[in-house]
Amino acid sequence: MAPLRAFLAIILGSSAPVARAYCRPAGPILPPPSLKHSPGKPLLRTPLHDLSFAGDTSYAITAAIGNVEVFKQEHRSPVFRDAGHASLFDTQFRIASVTKLFTVLALLLSPKLSWDAPITRYVDGLSSAYENVTIRALAGHTSGMGFWGWAGDVTRPQFDPASFGLPAVNRTPTNCDFIPGGRKCTKRDIISMLNDPSQTPHSINAGPQYSNIAYNLLGMALEQAYSKRYEDVIGDLILKPLNLTSATFITPTNRTTALLPRPVDAWWAFDFASYNPTGGLWMTPSDLHKFMRSIQEHSLLSPAQTRAWLQPHALLPSPSQVVGTPWEILRPTLKSSGYASDIYTKSGSIPGYAAYGIIVPELNTTVTISVAGTSSSLIAREFLEVLLNKILSYAWKQAEKQAYERYDGTYTQPNSDSSIQITQSGPLTITELRMNGVDVLNASAALRRYRLHDIYPPRAVLFPTDPDTLGTEREVWRYLIDLPDEAELLDDSDSKGFADIHCQDWMNLDKLRYASQPLDVVKFVMKEGRAVAVVLPAWRMTLEREKRKE
Repeated sequence: MAPLRAFLAIILGSSAPVARAYCRPAGPILPPPSLKHSPGKPLLRTPLHDLSFAGDTSYAITAAIGNVEVFKQEHRSPVFRDAGHASLFDTQFRIASVTKLFTVLALLLSPKLSWDAPITRYVDGLSSAYENVTIRALAGHTSGMGFWGWAGDVTRPQFDPASFGLPAVNRTPTNCDFIPGGRKCTKRDIISMLNDPSQTPHSINAGPQYSNIAYNLLGMALEQAYSKRYEDVIGDLILKPLNLTSATFITPTNRTTALLPRPVDAWWAFDFASYNPTGGLWMTPSDLHKFMRSIQEHSLLSPAQTRAWLQPHALLPSPSQVVGTPWEILRPTLKSSGYASDIYTKSGSIPGYAAYGIIVPELNTTVTISVAGTSSSLIAREFLEVLLNKILSYAWKQAEKQAYERYDGTYTQPNSDSSIQITQSGPLTITELRMNGVDVLNASAALRRYRLHDIYPPRAVLFPTDPDTLGTEREVWRYLIDLPDEAELLDDSDSKGFADIHCQDWMNLDKLRYASQPLDVVKFVMKEGRAVAVVLPAWRMTLEREKRKE
């Protein structure tokens, strides 16, 4: 018996405190909120006009929890009073690099291309320098390719090299694609450029380096796989199935349907040609929001495929930012919850236009921002910072409120000495677990020689580790025993160890089973959106929820 007890103590004792901000399993803390109607009062001061921006800026912003809009606002600059539809939400903006989401989604939807295959399999004529450049590396900015290719070469008549101490040269870049006054690049032009030693990739997969020209290659791969234009592939795989009728790669000419620059404006409203896969799309803010919602709703990909797409691809020096394919993932700790949240964004920014597509799956929240104007990029970023804190704080409070109604309470079995007390306090917490007369939390604490019962009674924290079951008749959750050590209770900054090495609760799920059933699983039996019972598989027992005393 003693060896078994020691074995259990070692296994159970390896767990770190789970209640701290990121000492917890990955994934949601609570089920995402679900709203039946918009909030009764504005989430933000009305409106956002107090942010300082140039007088020619127009914008349209939508935020929603599920399909319920919680914030919607537009502003039309006086200089564009007569441009576009009566509503800017039905007016076309260029979404710039948010287009990259469409390119990658098309790749994921295609059975004709392999995510980890080299680009040379799908684009003929590339040199051997590209043999180790995969579709994944191109999508996640780790291909080692540069930013623009020819388009970033400033060797133009209007540029004075002497102003930067550069020598005069006779060579000029090929003047094609969206360079003003240029012609449309042929495939031979592009391959020739990419095979130039000054443009070939270097140190592939060494780390993220943002690349627009990489997406030109991805567009060419789609064209070769489908034997049709990139624009038609996107239309067939995404735009038509989602009914995004406003989306187009053709620059609008009708000022009554789109926000287009005045003759004095240096906005990039021209044809992007082979750069369409990196930033050529135009669409209304309404359609952009519909597209981002479609990702959350798994309209084209399954939940498992969507989660795979959202996985990080490369790290950045900042612990709050991660690179995806092509997601720009933010991981702030929200003041409202005290927990780190994964915010999946894709920004777009070119002279005259900026956009953001944002999803937060754990809070079922979608935010889209479309901006046109001289200072569009700066203003879009300001909007993101102002909006997200407010909207996600509201979403978290709704999640807490709904979790209290759905799960909080005491669950018992008649004529037995078994019960579980579940309290909603941030995450769901088990404050009492008594099975067949045994205090399970104290028994677990005793195995770890826990000595702080009087200061911090043993408890367990529940997490919805099987999100596919949320909203079904049987929701599967797991709990982790939360036993802080003395250093943590004294707020010792080193209590989590070097690089938070003790924060390893993702390693502690499903560690022990009894007669094949996991000891850490709690299944909520749901009826009309509320838990009516819990099933504890290891104990072969169902406990019914008691009516709450008001």
